[in-house]
Amino acid sequence: MPSSKPATPITARANAAVLADLPFADTTDEANARRGLIATAAGAVTADDGRVVWDFDRWGFLDGDAAAFAAFLGLMDRFEFWFDIVTP
Repeated sequence: MPSSKPATPITARANAAVLADLPFADTTDEANARRGLIATAAGAVTADDGRVVWDFDRWGFLDGDAAAFAAFLGLMDRFEFWFDIVTP
């Protein structure tokens, strides 16, 4: 997996603004989700021909700076209409 690059200053400021604006201290949703969690996944899912169709380990970067990623998701939620424009 290629290494990630640091966020640009504009992205970092936008992420910080979302982090300050949204209630990340309220962990009720996370607690509710974990309460219903049966198991976590690791490794890869492969097709019958051996090709990897999903690699859980590639998402390990989410274990790092989770606050920045959560802020990114908050931004994407606010700009959801952009996805409606670019996706069929």
